[in-house]
Amino acid sequence: MKKIIVSLSLLLLGIVSFACNNVNTELSITNNLINLKVGETVKIEYTTNSSKTPVFSIEDDEIASVDEQGNIKALAIGNTKISVKIDNVEKLGIIKVISDELYEAKDNAKEEINNLVASLNEDDYSITNWLVIIARQSAALKDIDSADSIIDINSIKDRAISDINAVNKKE
Repeated sequence: MKKIIVSLSLLLLGIVSFACNNVNTELSITNNLINLKVGETVKIEYTTNSSKTPVFSIEDDEIASVDEQGNIKALAIGNTKISVKIDNVEKLGIIKVISDELYEAKDNAKEEINNLVASLNEDDYSITNWLVIIARQSAALKDIDSADSIIDINSIKDRAISDINAVNKKE
């Protein structure tokens, strides 16, 4: 009888251990498009349900480097990818190392759009139209982050400003 109880206990322990180790790992990168200037460092942001330490790697280590804590350092102008991996789950992010001039143009364009929206009085718009303004702002900021030239940045900024200003106020 003791052998049966011990055997059943060991079997149960094995089943519980197996179930605990086979939880589906969830992983996502929060900042999956990162713009940096040469010499700048930023930490990759990710979320996971795993207690395991992720493994970070860079596709082109001449463009950027990454350490064991996920700190990315921009080394040269260009584009590369970062990988965050836990167990068999891998997520990729894009790193754009850009010139000081392009970086400044992006910052200035985003600041101009944000200042425009901040200058508007939310009470002057219907809820629907205010949400349209916020959506246009958000889309423009994302498009600016993805832009590869000052001409594209200025075009996105000018279109966003025009689109935001075209939203009707309450009557």
